[in-house]
Amino acid sequence: LLETPVHLIIFILLQLCFIVQLYYLIGKYARLSAYKTSHTLPDEAIPVSVIISARNEARNLSEFLPAVMDQEYPDFEVVLVNDCSSDGSDILLMEMQNRYPHLKVVTVNENERFKTGKKFALTMGIKAAKNECLLFTDADCKPASDKWLALMARNFTGSTEIVLGYSPYTRTGGLLNTFIRFETLKTAINYLAAALHFDAYMGIGRNLAYTKALFFRSKGFASHMHLLSGDDDLFVNENATATNVKIEVNKGAFTYSPAKTTFAAWYRQKKRHAGVGKIYKGRHRRMLTFDALS
Repeated sequence: LLETPVHLIIFILLQLCFIVQLYYLIGKYARLSAYKTSHTLPDEAIPVSVIISARNEARNLSEFLPAVMDQEYPDFEVVLVNDCSSDGSDILLMEMQNRYPHLKVVTVNENERFKTGKKFALTMGIKAAKNECLLFTDADCKPASDKWLALMARNFTGSTEIVLGYSPYTRTGGLLNTFIRFETLKTAINYLAAALHFDAYMGIGRNLAYTKALFFRSKGFASHMHLLSGDDDLFVNENATATNVKIEVNKGAFTYSPAKTTFAAWYRQKKRHAGVGKIYKGRHRRMLTFDALS
């Protein structure tokens, strides 16, 4: 079959890719495959602040926010940052505050001198939060169960300062949706497995928790405030250590959100994320590059 040097080169390259993928499957992912999660919840619940930034998300807030507000948890607040919305979100949130006394609304208004972004809005939400443990999600996310908050919060024990969750996209059918869900799962396998190897390098803001003390100790998003993205993965990349990260992969702790419906929209999203990835630590960039290429 190897009739020409070109065939031989291709064959060797394929074998090298196979060996690299075996390394990732056995050396990197096996620990995640064997990881056991439980349904046991602690007897005492720590106070938690859920933080959501929303800009012109009235429709999503109406559909998804009740699932966050109705979590079965004894001591939590939801800090909703209304980030320069012009779609009637303020009226909707006033109505929801009448239904949910544990909903706190922080309003960010447009400023002619400078444009505010999600990182600024999240910082305002963190400052307004009354609790030390912070849990983040997005306005278009729906927890898989009413135990989402409890399952994520149970990991704040000992030296834990960061908890990484998983947020798949909703299945709707079609090739693009299938591809996006696969790519999201592959990304999650990478960052969750890395955390189990004491080398966490990213998290996703749709399902992520960390402490207020860690945020202010590390000066928040100051080092990458100029970038549109990175409020989640860059923050984890900068602040994760071998001892301060845990993962939560119980299915009840997932958060689901709708995927992009056009290739162009998905490409813009991935291009923005790829730009942020260039700022990861060197060893993490190399790990992701070898995996993707092979």
